[in-house]
This record gives sequence, structure tokens and C-alpha cells, in this order.
Amino acid sequence: MKLTHPKALALLILAGGLLPLVFVLIAQFGFALPPCHFCMLQRYPYVIVAACGAMLLVYPEQRYFLTALAIIFWLTTAGIGLYHTGIEQGWVQYAGGCVADTAPTASLDELRAQIAAAPRVSCNEPMGVFLGLSMASWNAISALGWIFLALFIYRKQDA
Repeated sequence: MKLTHPKALALLILAGGLLPLVFVLIAQFGFALPPCHFCMLQRYPYVIVAACGAMLLVYPEQRYFLTALAIIFWLTTAGIGLYHTGIEQGWVQYAGGCVADTAPTASLDELRAQIAAAPRVSCNEPMGVFLGLSMASWNAISALGWIFLALFIYRKQDA
């Protein structure tokens, strides 16, 4: 069976870039779950995936290239998520720290106050767990699921 809607793949890739970002922003701002350094790193590839989906709406003839690029960035965020899961589980030793952004200050006391007020987020402690898996683990599963769906639709359009 051939999938005939030409925009189905583009819309799937666009959704596969935007929906995970919407989810983590709701978690961050709606449920007060501040991200750690690795949580933030997992977000960037989704922006590129969403851009691939948007570009695919405009340039459908670039279906192969843009789908491949989206898959590469889904694999990137899945890899970061798996690495982050390894840190959370203690399988991977991570010596780095998570650093909060600070605004320019006029004095050392203001800087100390900013540091004291900044959320303390550790990369080795999951901020949220659902069904026994951390958000980093769910990110990896989600990214792999989007890849599966994209390949399924790509093949159905190609058939």
C-alpha cells in the first residue's frame, strides 16, 4: 500500500522535532523540573529535526536528504539520552559539573546571591521518573520511535 499524502513525512518529522520540545518545556516550566546540562544538550538536535520537517514541506524533492538528516539528529539526541542514562545509573563516571548561567553583576555579593538562588541540578540524579525510566531514557526511546515512524512512512511513500 502506497502512502499518497505527500506531506505526511514532512509533518511527521516536524512533529518529531517539536512535540518532544513542547513536552520538556511543559515539564520544566509547568512542573518545575529544571534541566541539567545533558537535558539541555538533548534538546538541540530536536530543533534541527523540526527544521528538517519544515524544509521538507517547502522542498519535498529533498525527501531523502532531509529524512536522513533528521534521522542523524534523532540518533544524536538518543545517544546523548543513553549516555545521560548511564550517568544517572552510575554506569558512566562523569566528573563534570552542571553550571547555572549568571547575569553580569556589579559586585561579588550579587554574584554570590545569584549562585545561591540558582537551581541545583545534578546530571546524575533524574529529575523525573515514569514507569521506572528517567526522562533521559524516555528521550532515547522516543527518538528511536520517531525514527521508526519516519522510516515506515518513507518506505510507504516510496513503494
